[in-house]
Amino acid sequence: MSKVILFTLLVGFAAAIPSRPVLKPIFPENAPRSTKTSRIIDGWPASAGQFPHQVRLLSRISSSKTSLCGASIISETFVLTAAHCVRGFDTFDLGFGSINVNAPIFSITSQKKIEHSGYNPTNLNNDIALVELPAALQWSKLVSPVQLPSYTQASQSFLNRQATVSGFGLTSDSSGASDRLMYVNVRVIGNSECSAYYGTEIVKGFTLCSRGWDHNRQQTCQGDSGGPLVTFDETIGDNIIIGVVSFVSSNGCEAGDPAGYVRVSSYLDWIHKNTGIQIRP
Repeated sequence: MSKVILFTLLVGFAAAIPSRPVLKPIFPENAPRSTKTSRIIDGWPASAGQFPHQVRLLSRISSSKTSLCGASIISETFVLTAAHCVRGFDTFDLGFGSINVNAPIFSITSQKKIEHSGYNPTNLNNDIALVELPAALQWSKLVSPVQLPSYTQASQSFLNRQATVSGFGLTSDSSGASDRLMYVNVRVIGNSECSAYYGTEIVKGFTLCSRGWDHNRQQTCQGDSGGPLVTFDETIGDNIIIGVVSFVSSNGCEAGDPAGYVRVSSYLDWIHKNTGIQIRP
């Protein structure tokens, strides 16, 4: 089994798994670094407007130091991210509309966060949070919200579905954050396969896990925490967000171990209660 790492960065068929020691899950930002280079692993550069919901979230540590995460626009005044991206921080600089991490189309500073009351940094449960914006966003081709799952989809596992994760994080276990927004396709795996790596204290019903679509090394990494995992919903003809980047294996981003996400469909009532967003039936 695999250990887990949380992912912030200071700037249908479950495969049979042999018995192994449980891995420690960690936030992506704490993943071990190798002698190579780091961000979305084995992914591709995004084009302008490809992920208009993507937000660059910088949590201020000091006047000269920030922690990099991702987030997703879900309404005119709220973005969705990971709880570990906001825990211990009070000021957030959010960049919108750009595939260049250093050149957002515009930025907004917020000091209002809503961290899930059940967040547990020890077992990574309920690693989900909201940041409220002081002013409403205006929609454009470069800035628009991602759709939330419907209540009907709350019971879906999305097993074996192709999904896409995006972020400005590392592209390998040894590089710095990416200047360019990157993305990679992954396959949603069953929780039983994932818990064989991380254990059932980490992998709960509200956890979603993935492995690379083409090969297992395709992965999230440091700086991708809080970012969106989306899949195409044929019923509405658009992407829906099914995961929030939460953790990777302590073996490193390139180890090929599963990545962990918060399962957004498990938190629809919580999102509605705290944002007023109407959830589709």
